[in-house]
Amino acid sequence: MQEPDIPDNELDRLHAICGMSILDTPSEERFDRITRLAAHYFSVPSAIFTIVDTDRQWFKSKYGITMSETPRRVSFCGHVIYMQDTLIVKDALEDRRFYDNPLVISGPKIRFYAGHPIYNSEGYVVGSLCLIDSKPRFFSEDDTKSLIDFAKLIERELQNKGLEIEAEVQSKQLDNAVQRLIKHIDNSPLAVLEWDKRFKLSKWSARAESIFGWKEDEVIGKTFLEWKFIHDEDIEAVTSSLGNMIQPQQQSVIIQNRNYTKNGNVVNCTWYNSILFDEHGEMSSVLSLVQDETARVTAETQLLQSNINLESRVQERTAELEEKQAMLDVILDSIEVGIVAADAEGRLTLFNQATKRLHGIDKIDTPQQSWAEYYKLLTLDGERLLEMHEVPLSRALSGEQVHNQEFVIESANGLRRIVNASGQSFFDSQGKSLGAVVAMHDITDQKKIELELLAKQALLRSITDSIPVGVAYVDKNQRYQYCNQQYHRIYNFPQTAIVGRTKVDVFGLTVYKTLEPFINGALSGEMVAFERQLLVNDKLFHLDVRFIPDLTVTHEVRGFYVVVWNMTEQKNRELEYKRQASMDPLTGVYNKSFIIELLKQEIKKNKEINQSIAIMFLDIDYFKRINDNYGHLIGDEIIKFFAAKVRSVIRETDHIGRFGGDEFLLVLPDIRQLASVEKIAEKILVAIQMPFKIGALTFQLSTSIGIAFSQRSTCVDLIKLADEAVYEAKAAGRGNYKSKQSE
Repeated sequence: MQEPDIPDNELDRLHAICGMSILDTPSEERFDRITRLAAHYFSVPSAIFTIVDTDRQWFKSKYGITMSETPRRVSFCGHVIYMQDTLIVKDALEDRRFYDNPLVISGPKIRFYAGHPIYNSEGYVVGSLCLIDSKPRFFSEDDTKSLIDFAKLIERELQNKGLEIEAEVQSKQLDNAVQRLIKHIDNSPLAVLEWDKRFKLSKWSARAESIFGWKEDEVIGKTFLEWKFIHDEDIEAVTSSLGNMIQPQQQSVIIQNRNYTKNGNVVNCTWYNSILFDEHGEMSSVLSLVQDETARVTAETQLLQSNINLESRVQERTAELEEKQAMLDVILDSIEVGIVAADAEGRLTLFNQATKRLHGIDKIDTPQQSWAEYYKLLTLDGERLLEMHEVPLSRALSGEQVHNQEFVIESANGLRRIVNASGQSFFDSQGKSLGAVVAMHDITDQKKIELELLAKQALLRSITDSIPVGVAYVDKNQRYQYCNQQYHRIYNFPQTAIVGRTKVDVFGLTVYKTLEPFINGALSGEMVAFERQLLVNDKLFHLDVRFIPDLTVTHEVRGFYVVVWNMTEQKNRELEYKRQASMDPLTGVYNKSFIIELLKQEIKKNKEINQSIAIMFLDIDYFKRINDNYGHLIGDEIIKFFAAKVRSVIRETDHIGRFGGDEFLLVLPDIRQLASVEKIAEKILVAIQMPFKIGALTFQLSTSIGIAFSQRSTCVDLIKLADEAVYEAKAAGRGNYKSKQSE
């Protein structure tokens, strides 16, 4: 008898089984129904769903057999676990692995066995679905496909069970988090009201006064029925909802109703009511968080009216897709993004871990025309391999902008995943193609179901914290429900400053106005992609941002996911290439065209943050006389000495460029006071006065400096202002500076 071998990932596999909490649990109809149907379908006496533990195979579901487990060393299913493939034994007495197995010569006297591995949601083989007969049988290729279909049904139920357990745990965590949040809500942008056990008002926040108009001393101690507060038509519904919450002591209830303001206007509000308990578990009060929804309700009504035709088309398309894809059994895997890149010659240069997991294999140096065959890249219907010109990375290498191309990847273990790919070529500073990069998102149904569950719980899986991509979820009210670690690292906000707050609260109204068109697009069901710049701690970041709508099965938008890539390093490389091509060859400082371009960029950035900028024009005094008397070689040395001395005293954030001949332009961003600029000018004057020797010659230099200081001037205006100041400095005797300031 040949005992089954142990898989290389055995410890991880057993850990995954332990995490499922399935061993030695009672039988479940969801699994028994499948084993019962399998036995009848294949006309075999026994069908079993096994879980292979450390030293036993335990039967989670069984049909036609009384025993509950057998030792692993004699199990047929142990071989399936090691093989990770279908095992067919037509006659065990003629198979050298099993002819003397105790289960063959005694016990159930197995002669025929057919088994297929069962995978959990993490991709580990945890057991098998097997068919057993006491007499030899023929098992066709169609029979094998049908067995695999039954095994997939087991997998789906197993993975759904895991999601249910996880949802229950997350629900408890969420309840605890809500209780803590309510206790620290005093500074919330929502209106905060608290009612005692008799529903007399005991707290009335400033936001409540802002929304409804009544001052605190006008309403404290009253019930909501003692002043005209609840809309007449909503009083009965509100009273009923609160009563239903108190009687069974539910922890919270959400009520949407209309309220009157002090001046008689009607506002649409959402009330988030939660019971607070004392240390004895008794209700102490009810806390109400109230959001003014009037503007949103009006906007939604207008949006609904304008989108009636679109909704009709979406519903028709949804019905068609549901009919064609009713048996889809793969859900979205993860929000992790697969990245693959190639150089201009078509050699793969990047193949990250998420991509390896998608394919189940590592990259190899295979020709571009063989990518589809080697990596099993299929058309969306799965009927044929992609042609070379259809492969997303090949399209990007040819210069196409690939946007949301959907196709199928068949991994090494036979699983097929639907992937959404976007990408493009990238170039050096001279416009030469360096290659292309493609980002792939797994959009199979498995991930879709998982994300829907997590969205209902207002959480995303904590594993997103391990990826180098910022991820957040925003509900249809534009309020953050989740963000991962990378997201608040990118924006330099603590998590408490993001989750639970709106886009306006987090970024401010000015930034929100620039994001509003993209937000509206996502909330209307469109996938939106754009780039933006972000200034954090005086550092400029370049971000690639995606808003991905969260749609129900009827294509209603519940919110959208935010995915942010930090493109700063790539942008900085491009800027460095430009900088190297834009240096003055004599002095090593920027040339005229580049220093002017930097000035324009700094003006634009400083306007966004409402901060001043300063520039200096520097002119070497009497340089023409030196050049005429001693020649151009001496003149060049004077210019290099001058540039080096100026660079030695300015700040690291300042920029210096040779404007022409003996003229230099300094760009000094992030300057709050003119006095600070003048101190820098004084340092330059002192540094330039140091004697400078060239051979036997000694020179004592001086410079005339013109300063322009402004908050809103254009590039042309600043340069003109500084030029005027230089002439004033020369007129005043040279070797000094003059300043001009403009709004």
